[in-house]
Amino acid sequence: MQRRPCGIPTVGLVGGPGAGKSVIWEALRDREHIMLVPEGPTVLHGHGLWHPRDDPQFALDVDDFRRLLEAMASWSALERKAVMLVTDRIVGEGTWVYGGHEAIPGVEAQESVLARYQALILVAMPTEDVWLRCCHLNGARGERAHAQATALHERLERFIAPHPRIYRVGNEADMTAKVAAGVAIIDQLLFEVGDLEQQS
Repeated sequence: MQRRPCGIPTVGLVGGPGAGKSVIWEALRDREHIMLVPEGPTVLHGHGLWHPRDDPQFALDVDDFRRLLEAMASWSALERKAVMLVTDRIVGEGTWVYGGHEAIPGVEAQESVLARYQALILVAMPTEDVWLRCCHLNGARGERAHAQATALHERLERFIAPHPRIYRVGNEADMTAKVAAGVAIIDQLLFEVGDLEQQS
C-alpha cells in the first residue's frame, strides 16, 4: 500500500447516510495500530455548528480545518505508533457530504481529494426497509429520506470510481455481519502495511 508523505497510509470509509460507516468506524476505536480521524464535517456538525450556505470563504476555512485535523492526526499516529489512519467519511463531488445534506461547497478537485486516500471502503446502502428501521423513519417522509440518501450514495460511488483501490462492504441486512466485513478489510490492509514495514 502506498504511503502518505508522513509515512502513514489513510483509508476512507465511503457511503451514503445510514450506510453503516460510523458503526464500522466505531468498531475500530480500540484497535491497535489504527488512528481514527473524523473528517471536518463530523467535528463541526457534532458540536452544533452550521454554516452560511454557498459562502466561499467558509468553504476555504473548513478546508483549512480539515488539513489541521489531518496534520494533528498524523502527529498523534506517530506518537501512538499507529500505522494506519481511518477516516469516517470523505469529501465527495465538490461538497462536504454530511447527514444527507450537501453541506459545504467544496474547494478541491476530484483528483486531489482521491489522492489523499490510499484505499477506500465503499459501504453499501441497506435495503429500504432495513434503512428505515435503523433510522427510525417511516411513511412518505422516510421514503423521501431514503431516496435522497440513496442518490447521495450513488453520486459518491461515481465520484470515487477512478480510485485504483476500492473495497466493498456488501448489503448485509445484519449490521453485525456488515461491521465484521468492514473490519476484515481493515485487517487485510493492516497486514499489507505490516509487510511494508518488514521490507523497509
